[in-house]
Amino acid sequence: MSLENGLKRIFLVIVCMNCAKLLHILKLMKIFLTELIILRPALFAVVFAELFEPKEQALRAVRKNSSLFTDYLHRYWSNDRDIVLAAVKSNGMALRYASDELKRDEEVVMAAVQQNPNALQFSPY
Repeated sequence: MSLENGLKRIFLVIVCMNCAKLLHILKLMKIFLTELIILRPALFAVVFAELFEPKEQALRAVRKNSSLFTDYLHRYWSNDRDIVLAAVKSNGMALRYASDELKRDEEVVMAAVQQNPNALQFSPY
């Protein structure tokens, strides 16, 4: 069964449940995703990209673990200024994965260089 078909089945079951059961399932999903971030970041990135692409979720994940951006999420968010800025504030070398436009953004570059002066090599400045 594909991930998409499995999720469709899960959501069909959830729709048929009462509110208390739904809240319980959502809490379990939150715990599952939190553990997935820690234990299997690559798998989390795939699940995340397929299910939860909203910017706020990505931003939260990058703030908790900047390597999620450099290892996986840059494929989806390299042109998003807020997410790249959060990543370079924790790991200046994440500037390498920013879009060309953001590599020319003065604030992004300054944040990266303040965190790690070697990040300057990824900027045209």
